[in-house]
Amino acid sequence: MRPASPRVPVLSRDRRSPDRQVSPGGGPRRTPWCPDRHGEESEHAHSGDGRDGTGGAGPAAAPAGARGDRVRVLARDEARAAAWAGRGAEVVRGDLRDTDVLTKAVDGVDAVLNVAAAFKGGSDPREITEVNRDAAVRLGRLARDSGAHRFVQVSTNLVYGAGRDRPHEEDDDCVPGGPLRGPYPASKAEAERELLALDGLDVRIGRLAFVYGDGDPYLTDALRWTRHRPAAGRLQLVHVADAACARSP
Repeated sequence: MRPASPRVPVLSRDRRSPDRQVSPGGGPRRTPWCPDRHGEESEHAHSGDGRDGTGGAGPAAAPAGARGDRVRVLARDEARAAAWAGRGAEVVRGDLRDTDVLTKAVDGVDAVLNVAAAFKGGSDPREITEVNRDAAVRLGRLARDSGAHRFVQVSTNLVYGAGRDRPHEEDDDCVPGGPLRGPYPASKAEAERELLALDGLDVRIGRLAFVYGDGDPYLTDALRWTRHRPAAGRLQLVHVADAACARSP
């Protein structure tokens, strides 16, 4: 039995229609993660960085394949690449920071879902910025230039910064930072701003809380760093299955 999702676990911002807001707990459902269907099927590119992109929130891409859409996955980890291939996805092996690899990954796709993130303890601050901001924006530009019509950027609710004694709302100012945060939220917030500024691409932003799921080590890992948090501090959780539901009509 998994914990209930937080009140605002997933938010989606439509650059062209700022009033659109999506939360699995209520509100309008406008399939923020999924591209419009053209003909009988669409082709999706799902990108992950060398560390966590094909784990964590990565399985949220799986329903696209279940609907009959063609899915192409960018992965560096050999075991995760093999797992995606076993699900019927086309796999591109490589690093998210390699422009040639990105060009191959987005060639001919209708939409891109970027779940890449470098954030774990031990990540170099420069790597965090290169993966979370620079590579994400480069991927968005390449997707646009290749003819993709939608780009979904998985971000984090940490872009809101310190709590406001209430659930965050989509239009709250992004003020990333605070104790124990590091460069991760700032790099994600900067990626959001630059991607939303791209012309000619329908960009959607999903701000996820702490994503967990069956078979991943995240909750175990969290016990190591949460011991430094105040005893009254809360950790907002969203199960990967709930993140996946946000992409379905």
